[in-house]
Amino acid sequence: MPMIDVYATEGTFKNRKALAKDLAAAVMRWERVPEIPLFKDNTAAFIHDLPRDAVSNVHRRVALAPGKSKRMSSAQAARRALGR
Repeated sequence: MPMIDVYATEGTFKNRKALAKDLAAAVMRWERVPEIPLFKDNTAAFIHDLPRDAVSNVHRRVALAPGKSKRMSSAQAARRALGR
């Protein structure tokens, strides 16, 4: 099922629950899955808080499910996630 993981320094996001919900919806759009209970109930976004000393630089990793690269590359997905 579609999912996304976000790793960030603790305190980076004020409303982690809203962010996770928005990201899960974005993943569904990127993957172009239908908005049916099967996908709505099983698409996930995980926000991982890390201690401040655990992060030394910025790293973005976007992994798409096999076969999805024909519709959107990882770079395209990253640009959309960043609003670029």
